[in-house]
Amino acid sequence: KEAEVPENSATKAPVETVEDVLEETPPVDREQISASEEIPAPTTNEELFDYIIEKWKNQEADDLYEYLVKEFQVIMSKEDFAWVFENISMVGGELLGVSDVEKSMTTYTSVVEFENVTLDWQVSVRDVQMSGFYYDIHFKDTFEVKHENGVVEKCFVFQNDGYELNAVYTYLDDGEVHPAVLMIAGSGPSDYNETIGLLAPFQDMALGLAQRGVNSLRLDKRTLRASGEEWIGLEEEYYADC
Repeated sequence: KEAEVPENSATKAPVETVEDVLEETPPVDREQISASEEIPAPTTNEELFDYIIEKWKNQEADDLYEYLVKEFQVIMSKEDFAWVFENISMVGGELLGVSDVEKSMTTYTSVVEFENVTLDWQVSVRDVQMSGFYYDIHFKDTFEVKHENGVVEKCFVFQNDGYELNAVYTYLDDGEVHPAVLMIAGSGPSDYNETIGLLAPFQDMALGLAQRGVNSLRLDKRTLRASGEEWIGLEEEYYADC
């Protein structure tokens, strides 16, 4: 006769039910997890720079508003401030990392790598607050950004006469044929959105036109990429690239 083996012995597999496992598993403390993942509040200018990048990476740019100097808070709402970061992320995709960080007095310059773009990023800080920032976008390759109502923006690098310019074709993706317009910026350096401060008039116009069935093409002006030593007349500033 075969000898009986005691339950849960070394020679017999333990018998467990789903209810047993659930009873033995301690409940998950969600608050503790959130606290452990919370980014520490910055106490120095160096920590503030890292804090900005981490919040941006986590798509929590609105949390940065409290670190904006009061002079800017008076003229810029929290929503408008967060829009700057969100708009770059909408085009850039996932924030991959930061390199070439340099500090000069109270200004940090760096290269921020996104999935679709490379960003030359400059931010000025004082007393653990942001007192200004500047950025320059460089598209890496061809990619698309899809908006609501069937509007799509195809972003690509336009090359001409040795210059590489950001270009965006905005269209209504409904399978129909639509007219298209070329947007030409005013005089002087200008990016593809004709960005000035919080205003991006060419982007607003392109999206509005597309919803009404008019496609459009817009691109950086060559004066934005040319060095100060290069002479640029009407031929180089407008005619050649248009």
